[in-house]
Amino acid sequence: KEYLMSYKEIWMERFQALIKYIEENKKLPSRSIESEKYLELWIQTNHKNYKNKTNIHEDEEIRKILSDYFSIY
Repeated sequence: KEYLMSYKEIWMERFQALIKYIEENKKLPSRSIESEKYLELWIQTNHKNYKNKTNIHEDEEIRKILSDYFSIY
């Protein structure tokens, strides 16, 4: 399935996985816990790219989603 998805669709799927994780665990993922590491690294990468407006973060819809996320978490 992932091979047929656009980069934006993949990004949205991963973002939804992050939100699900936060809602279920009532916390942000941790780099020190192996099963959470990929989500924590995904957050870091997205924060950096959002700040620099690089890659998918040039898309205004993605920027709005992350802006809302950053204001909450």
